[in-house]
Amino acid sequence: MIARKCGVTPGAVRHWFAVGVLPSTEITEIRGQRQTAYGEVIESLTNGAVTDAELREEIYAARASRSAA
Repeated sequence: MIARKCGVTPGAVRHWFAVGVLPSTEITEIRGQRQTAYGEVIESLTNGAVTDAELREEIYAARASRSAA
């Protein structure tokens, strides 16, 4: 269901789960707009149990840990 609602393949969603974060396009902005809004879709599908803000924070944390390595 997540893949269909996000307009991606089931394999893409499996990859998100495997790496533990959504793609960096969730935090990359072009002209003030996010490239993707998968986090918003997931928040809606989970009725707020998982929030867009939480998912975006995980991306920032993953980026920071990769940079520190």
